[in-house]
Amino acid sequence: MLSSGLRPGRLALPFGFRSAAALRSSESTATLHSAAAKSGLDLDPFVRTSLADAYGKLGSHEFALKVFDETPRCHLASNVLIWNVAIAVYCRSERISKARKLFDEMPERNVASWNSMIDGFMKVGDLESAVELFEKMPEKNVVSWTTMLAGFSRNKDNERALSIFESMLEEGMRPNNFTVSAALASCAKIGVLNVGVRIHDYIKRTGLREDGPIGTALVDMYSKCGKVELASQVFDRMKEIDTETWTAMIMGWAVHGCWKQALQCFEDMKCSCIKPDEGAFLAILVACSHAGKVDKGLEFFDSMKSDYQVEPGLKHYTCIVDMYGRAGMVNEALEFLNSMPIEPDYVLWGALLSACRANKNVEIAELAAERLLRLRPSHTGSQVFISNMYAGAGMWDDVENVRSSLKKNNQSKVPGWSSSQVTGRIDHGVKFIPSWKS
Repeated sequence: MLSSGLRPGRLALPFGFRSAAALRSSESTATLHSAAAKSGLDLDPFVRTSLADAYGKLGSHEFALKVFDETPRCHLASNVLIWNVAIAVYCRSERISKARKLFDEMPERNVASWNSMIDGFMKVGDLESAVELFEKMPEKNVVSWTTMLAGFSRNKDNERALSIFESMLEEGMRPNNFTVSAALASCAKIGVLNVGVRIHDYIKRTGLREDGPIGTALVDMYSKCGKVELASQVFDRMKEIDTETWTAMIMGWAVHGCWKQALQCFEDMKCSCIKPDEGAFLAILVACSHAGKVDKGLEFFDSMKSDYQVEPGLKHYTCIVDMYGRAGMVNEALEFLNSMPIEPDYVLWGALLSACRANKNVEIAELAAERLLRLRPSHTGSQVFISNMYAGAGMWDDVENVRSSLKKNNQSKVPGWSSSQVTGRIDHGVKFIPSWKS
């Protein structure tokens, strides 16, 4: 349109900004911004809001906020949408105090204003402020409830996430696919199979489809709750299977030691013309590690880069170290770790230390423990680990040296803990046996 000499109108420009943001094209956004300014349409509320939103989604936060700041006050008074965009941008860049200041100054608010602010608090881990706002909302929609549920889940407060899901249903609010998926994800994280089964029953009763995010979440939930066969049944019924679903199923077989099924699933994925990504390769590497298939694992690892142009990350490297360790090849694990093109992190050295303990290799364990202490001097786990290895090898003088060092630095082993589910309650007393109605 621009190259032909035509000027886009106030209805065309917002669609252009939306498309430019979807294509991640900052250049197109800037070109459209220029066209809007030349035609005087950049002050139109609809155009201006779309412009700020596009900059925000492209990560150009300062440009988005500049559009907001330069909007005439008379226009701001009646344009709640541009306020919402500015609040969302501040939240996205974790400047939560500025977002709250704008929220408090807004001449009027809609549900989206509250939802953006709640999501912002959840993203910075301020759960209580999110709860306070949620309880004050004059009206809530399904996005409000989903934002709370997903926020609790993201902050590892899965009991409260499931409690929110229960309250939502009791309030008569029908969840959408994303709400149900988030609830199932919380079930998977804390292993509450009975709640996951009840949510699955709710899905069936209400006619929600076992496809897309819900299907993937069901596969993941059943796998992580120890019911990989049920996960497979859900997977086989699904009509729309994407990369995430394939990955969840491969990982499910992998962690249960079902090597042949994991491999077959990976091959079926490739035959379905779906290109494996970093997650799928991590899943098949886990399968190789658990099954002791070192040669096959290395073959897949090399294939990532050479055949699929997928660059390995720290998790993939950690998996290879773990694979060597499980096979008793500790020296090879150290050699691999030292040859890595990226700097090993704490988790990688921890994987090597675990391999040393399993194979009673004190010499390499000392090296791994030393590297761990360099990365996290205050962490006592590696020292306790190496102390136990010394004890297992009968090296009592070394045990005493480690223990003396811990006492000298006023460090002690953090006791472990576990939770159990009794009569529908877990740890914090959250009820998990609701009488959900469709």
